[in-house]
Amino acid sequence: MPHTDIDTGSVLRPSFHAGATHAVPSGDMLADLIGRLRLTQGDIRRLLRMSDEPARVVPDREQGAIRIGSVASALGEALLLVGDDELVGSWLRAPHARRGGATPIEEAEFAEGDTQIRFVLRPDPMELVLMMAERTVSRHRAALADMKTDA
Repeated sequence: MPHTDIDTGSVLRPSFHAGATHAVPSGDMLADLIGRLRLTQGDIRRLLRMSDEPARVVPDREQGAIRIGSVASALGEALLLVGDDELVGSWLRAPHARRGGATPIEEAEFAEGDTQIRFVLRPDPMELVLMMAERTVSRHRAALADMKTDA
């Protein structure tokens, strides 16, 4: 649950660079995460749709801002959990059924009039291990191919 800065009234969001908490506009945070994870416009559209589909909300301006904050927060949490920008970005783009794995939180408790739209990205640890293994194998194959061409 985000906290509010008493002096400025702005929402305090986690900083995923330094591990500190400070006021960050959610749009700026999302822009930073898009760059770090190398997400495409299609990836972002899909993630933004996932955040409001469970509640069947037609977003207005305020809900759109909340949705962006939800996506930015979920991506940041996934990065904190995994600790590897490249791996999280690859996982989000991977062609598997859970691609992006949006899971609504407390969906049953969503009531008409609520403005909080929340979801979490839950990387399956086995998917991440397999992706790391595939990347390692690809790098070794590339290194072997380079060694053969050099010889």
